[in-house]
Amino acid sequence: MSRSARWPAVVAGVAAVAFLATLAAAPQTLLLALASDDAFYYFKIARNIVNGAGCSFDGLAPTNGFHPLWMVCLLPIYTLVPESLVLGASLSLGLSVLIGIATLYGLYGLVERHLAPGWGWLTIALCCLPNMLSALSNGMETALQLAAVTFVLHQCCRHKLLSARATPPESFLLGVMLGVVALCRLDSAFLVIAVGLLTLLALARGEQSLQRGAVRIAAVGCGVALALAPFFAWNVLSFGHLMPISGSVKSAMPALRRPLTIEEDMVLGLALLVVIAILLVAASGRRGGATLHRPTRSDSPILMLAVASGLHYLHAFLFLTWGVYWWHFTLYGLTIALLVPVVLRGMFDRPDQRVRWMVAIPLVLLGLGLQTRAGLIKHRQHSAWFEGVAWARLHTAPGTIFGLKDAGLFGYFSDRPVINLDGKANGYTYRDHLLGGSVDDYLAQVGTEYIAHITSRYDQEDRVWIPLARPNQDFYWLRMPRTAEVFRSASAPGKTTRIASPRSSHFAIWSYRPPEKSRGDG
Repeated sequence: MSRSARWPAVVAGVAAVAFLATLAAAPQTLLLALASDDAFYYFKIARNIVNGAGCSFDGLAPTNGFHPLWMVCLLPIYTLVPESLVLGASLSLGLSVLIGIATLYGLYGLVERHLAPGWGWLTIALCCLPNMLSALSNGMETALQLAAVTFVLHQCCRHKLLSARATPPESFLLGVMLGVVALCRLDSAFLVIAVGLLTLLALARGEQSLQRGAVRIAAVGCGVALALAPFFAWNVLSFGHLMPISGSVKSAMPALRRPLTIEEDMVLGLALLVVIAILLVAASGRRGGATLHRPTRSDSPILMLAVASGLHYLHAFLFLTWGVYWWHFTLYGLTIALLVPVVLRGMFDRPDQRVRWMVAIPLVLLGLGLQTRAGLIKHRQHSAWFEGVAWARLHTAPGTIFGLKDAGLFGYFSDRPVINLDGKANGYTYRDHLLGGSVDDYLAQVGTEYIAHITSRYDQEDRVWIPLARPNQDFYWLRMPRTAEVFRSASAPGKTTRIASPRSSHFAIWSYRPPEKSRGDG
């Protein structure tokens, strides 16, 4: 190992040891604030699988509302600790962070060896900014996705798998690897479409013959199909649907969503896309040295990432009616973290050591500061949810059924059957009732006794209205009166944010009695 490569390995090792020490010593509730609420869906489903309750979040209905490869990674943890909720969640989070640390080390080597020698440090610094740092440590599939993408980028650069000269076996291998990436996170399948579009670009530029281009697309497609076939076959055979419920319940496809507005985290995705476009324009005007991989070439892995990001955003904007979260744009952040060093490498050589520290330290401190602030807010938010968990475990029997949006943490730690009212970790029967406007009927059929809500605020008539989103339809509303309230937490932040001060709310639980006639649109 060369001297230039030795220090990143040492830093990665120290970071891993430091995190493991923190994992063992820090208060678990504080540490778990790193994890997204959706991570606990994974933890609960993995625990249910290991304990013989089936592939289910609520223990009532089977679900496929998860990305499969990360679930496979979690099963050994819960096989080792099937009964310990805290230890299981901590080890799962720890695995996510360790994968993230290894990914950063891999990205450093990718930039130094293939893309922009002398600038790997900048990629690592950029990965310490949101949304990348959160994606590497949130206990979800995004760290595994980034690790798999980093491996594919290494292979593309090392073996020129995107080149017009790539052989059919090499293209088939690329397809298999991209299929594995899609198993980490299914919307990574846009990388496959990006490869097809880059092949067409090579044809248009005269860099590849029509025959070789057709063979290439077919070989990549066969590799992808081989990797994805088992998962999709399981979906069809077990659920009768090709698409997992987590995508189906919020997609208007084939119709366009209404209205076509840019909302919430879509703003973040659009901003990142604009930055990618600006960097690609800047890169197109710089030739760089012999070792510089130009990101505007049709065989550039960076262009593959950029095109896939654009396709992903177009799909989300046109078809996803809700539930587009910041971690869906992880590939966008990775693209920027690779593009910036490449563009700067085309403008400058290796920066002075002092310049490196002057740039890297503020970026890292800013990222860590924002992450710490978000974590502390989430910890306060989780504290209210844990109050609700304590009430449920003390005042209800183990089989008592709850209904709750954002049900991950509460469902996991309460160890009660909790119906995910969003529908993304539920079954298709619930989705059909949601779309048909008969949620109350479903809740009554399964014997729901309590409804909870993480951000409860009463209106002037002492009611809390809980909106349940439906693709291209009005919300389905659950109305909870104050008279049915059985628990209310202390005041807590209503929504985790890194910039604005979150509005206070309460975690509340109500005794549920289904109405005589189901309410549809409200």
